[in-house]
Amino acid sequence: MKLPIPYPNFQPRMGTGYFFGAMLQILINQNLIPDVSDEIRSLAENLNDQMRNFEKKGMELAEKIKSKTPIIYASSEYKAVAMVWKIKINENAKTPSFWNFFPETNHNEMVGFTNPQAKFFIIMLKDPQDNERNKRRYETTKALLKEKGIESEIINMEGNNVFSKMFSSVSLADWTSYYLALEYGQDPTPVDMVESLKKILAS
Repeated sequence: MKLPIPYPNFQPRMGTGYFFGAMLQILINQNLIPDVSDEIRSLAENLNDQMRNFEKKGMELAEKIKSKTPIIYASSEYKAVAMVWKIKINENAKTPSFWNFFPETNHNEMVGFTNPQAKFFIIMLKDPQDNERNKRRYETTKALLKEKGIESEIINMEGNNVFSKMFSSVSLADWTSYYLALEYGQDPTPVDMVESLKKILAS
């Protein structure tokens, strides 16, 4: 299966839907999972309807993150989503960003904020359907970070299933990283340092 390239400088990070759809169809064709095509199409339409809302939230969040180093936390179930946020910010906004997940964050990483060496902004992606003990970690961590002068924001992952939660969160990450790039006067598309590295390694 050949994925479409909508425009010449199209970046793979913007093709998440294409990659996901292709892999999903392979699993369906091999009878490894039920056919959820209708559910995914419905989700895509719903996400499209909400896109202006994601854009607005992303713009607001970018203003809060500006001039700070964003760190993204999520539950262990959605740690891959936190990693995607980090990647979007790195490549689109051309700025450092990091990620981790609960409860691992509470075992060691948070101790590092005892003596922070930079300005950080913590984004916590919270699943409203997570168990109560895990959900307490978010508010408690936020309070402890505030004591150390670290800003944070808890963002509820929208949706009633794993697909909607993941893709609504990734959509918000796209817009947040896009507007953060504009805040820094950066073109979100190219990844010049990566291309330079490839050329050096190939020589």
